[in-house]
Amino acid sequence: MKNIFLILSFLFMSTCGFSPSEEYQPLGSACPNLVDNTQCTVIYNLNLRSAPIIANNIILSIPQNSTVNYLNESQHDGTRCWAKVDFGARSGWTATEFLSCGGVASVDKNPKDPGVLPAPSHILYPGDKACEEKGCELPWMSHPEIEIPAKNGIPWGNTYLIGADTQKNLAAYSSGRIALLRRLGLRNNGEWAILIDPSYEDNARDFLGTGSVTGDSIVKTWLLNSPDRHFLLVYSTWSGGWKRYAKLKDDKEVGSRVKVCQISIVHKEIPKALGPQVVLDPAGFSTGTCS
Repeated sequence: MKNIFLILSFLFMSTCGFSPSEEYQPLGSACPNLVDNTQCTVIYNLNLRSAPIIANNIILSIPQNSTVNYLNESQHDGTRCWAKVDFGARSGWTATEFLSCGGVASVDKNPKDPGVLPAPSHILYPGDKACEEKGCELPWMSHPEIEIPAKNGIPWGNTYLIGADTQKNLAAYSSGRIALLRRLGLRNNGEWAILIDPSYEDNARDFLGTGSVTGDSIVKTWLLNSPDRHFLLVYSTWSGGWKRYAKLKDDKEVGSRVKVCQISIVHKEIPKALGPQVVLDPAGFSTGTCS
């Protein structure tokens, strides 16, 4: 009878994909002994995950030198310790060896641990949560190399801080353009800026906290800061808000590095029509009407 029970137990664990070594262990002596609400500094660009496991469950990328708050919950997976933290309005799990919490956490200066995967190479700041409140971008533009922060309809504030400094292509759809413009003006990084159907005319606004400026002037300044930068505008002929940006194509200083493409479909259908390629390969992207 005992042997039958052991065999059945083994079959159950095998069928369910469970093994004792994969079960999460309680916080042990190998984990830092942190106090609730301890503030920790992120040593490297670090992924915030929805669960304490190495898997494709990334919520967002936390920039290097950012501050997170420990939420008094830790787990050990047999290889590393994970701490539950909050960053801005989001909470999730990070590997503790890449946090500096008052000298408590252990940090590897040359990390090779797969517990922290490289941040996606590109980012797309989303628009408002249209398309049945799911966000129009997610079904059509999701790709492992594109980070899409869950910030639909929240383009102001610190949304522009989301994403690693090493990201090459910085894109935005609809109202997400505000976060993109703030990133271009306040973080001044990236190789391509990609604006997908701004949809409304902004006019001069205090985008950067330094007084009223226009969005196209922010893009121009960003382009002038490096000769290796390029700007792609993709707009719907049914929308507004694109004319100032399109005029950059005729600018004597930066026009040679500006690409303008148009498409004749309604605003919310644009992500479906374009797909992720517009973010992954802006240089090669075309609607057949690009200049």
